[in-house]
Amino acid sequence: MKGIMKRIIAPLILVALTAGPAPADVYYKTLAKSGGETPNQTMNMIAEGYVDDLKAQIYIRESGNPTMKEGMQIYTGDGGQTIYLIDPENETVSELDLAGMLKFAGAVLDSMGPLLNFEISEPQVKVLSEGPGPTVLGMSTRQYEIESHYTMLMKIIGIKRSQEIHEVSTMVTTKDLPDTAIGVWLRKDPPETGNAELDKLANGAWSRIDPDSVMVKMRTESTVISKKGKEQRSWTEFELTELDRSAGGPPGGYGYPEHYTKTALMPTAEMMGQEEGEEEEDKKGRFGGLFKKKDG
Repeated sequence: MKGIMKRIIAPLILVALTAGPAPADVYYKTLAKSGGETPNQTMNMIAEGYVDDLKAQIYIRESGNPTMKEGMQIYTGDGGQTIYLIDPENETVSELDLAGMLKFAGAVLDSMGPLLNFEISEPQVKVLSEGPGPTVLGMSTRQYEIESHYTMLMKIIGIKRSQEIHEVSTMVTTKDLPDTAIGVWLRKDPPETGNAELDKLANGAWSRIDPDSVMVKMRTESTVISKKGKEQRSWTEFELTELDRSAGGPPGGYGYPEHYTKTALMPTAEMMGQEEGEEEEDKKGRFGGLFKKKDG
């Protein structure tokens, strides 16, 4: 009997010793802040996220943003191709198509025509410094300091306004977070609206960043100078504050309860003309009537 037990147990012990560690979820916590020249202009957002390759569950713990208020959650099961905004308080879930939302904003601006028109000069982007960055939560990083300068000319119901915008951004990125769904919250790419002027601006500084990395820390200081020389300053910050590579996964698991009501939040990218072969004019046509004056 003892010989039989040894023959059974010995292989099990060998398997236990040679097997690699079980894959674990990545937990992280971030802090985003923005503000102006006075303390009452400051707004904070604290989020906690769990990531397992293509899956991510993000909890909004503190927020001054009415769209993503405290207590809401974000979920993706396919690396960010489809994102859901979950509201446990009202037991609702909405597809949060970031591309669709940005395209909608761009289409609305395009449709306003003579009511609101703006032009942005080609951003003058200068890399002030680039090199190894500080160690962030045990990860090696790369740090960029980028200066941007551009002029914005706006026409509001025929009235022209001109502003000069000067920005200095310090961006810290890493390649040590390979999970695909990390990019849902820690941005990897500049936003695209479909509006040529806005996209030109967004791609200015981001085009200098390694596309295979994710942002773990950033600070941007902006100065807006009016035609009369008046200056208005603001700033934004984003930072990865905690990281645990051996977390046990989100408290309630990934996803959302089946009984939650599905609601529409914003147009999806498909609705905004992202399907292959759709013409640009058709896309504008669907939203061009929003701001046209009705006859009679």
